[in-house]
Amino acid sequence: MRVRFHVISLRERMVEIADMKKGRSFHVVQKREEFFCRECSSTECAHAGFSWGVKEKYFPKKDYLLVPDTKKSRGFTPAR
Repeated sequence: MRVRFHVISLRERMVEIADMKKGRSFHVVQKREEFFCRECSSTECAHAGFSWGVKEKYFPKKDYLLVPDTKKSRGFTPAR
């Protein structure tokens, strides 16, 4: 089984994807809470769906706040 998508370029609100099946690259931008594929003019295409996975992998949500560790003074520890 071949890999269909490859990430070419990644920015905070834009992903450039190489689609090996179609043999070309696609630009997908994040608008508000959706990914929009410029070439397909859709938020429902496979390129937009793949972009959600890329965002979750490379830009994970931070569930905690880092605060200075005053006891050890060696960096940061998660806030409790």
